[in-house]
Amino acid sequence: MMTTAYILDSQGSPIEDVAFAFGSGHVSPQKAADPGLIYDISTKDYLTYASDFQTGDLNYPSFAVQFSSSAKNTTSTYKRRVTNVGIAVSSYAVKVSEPQGISIIVRPRVLNFRKIGQKLSYKVTFIAKGIVSTNFSFGSRVEFG
Repeated sequence: MMTTAYILDSQGSPIEDVAFAFGSGHVSPQKAADPGLIYDISTKDYLTYASDFQTGDLNYPSFAVQFSSSAKNTTSTYKRRVTNVGIAVSSYAVKVSEPQGISIIVRPRVLNFRKIGQKLSYKVTFIAKGIVSTNFSFGSRVEFG
């Protein structure tokens, strides 16, 4: 449901929720029934995450990256794996909204699927460009659509 949630209201403005309560957006039941791509997570993945608390290693559509307030050219790279549950032959191009002070590089920028059930991986690199806010920053999306 995270990958199909929406973040704009009916007038096209950002939904006005408290940042931490916002999550990935508001659920769209129609889109959730046919998401196109899913992030498979096993019980083992959750147990490894819980025991090591390696937030970046969980195959999940969201990211939590922490940089020190004086970070410059510091990078964090995470790998994700998605499964095509939509149209057999399909392509998904990445769309990124960067938070202030952070550059985001996604490779590959397009995922090309040839069959239903096919799994493809991508990597996301977060780069601190300079002084990062001492508060929390949020990137709206790193999504394939």
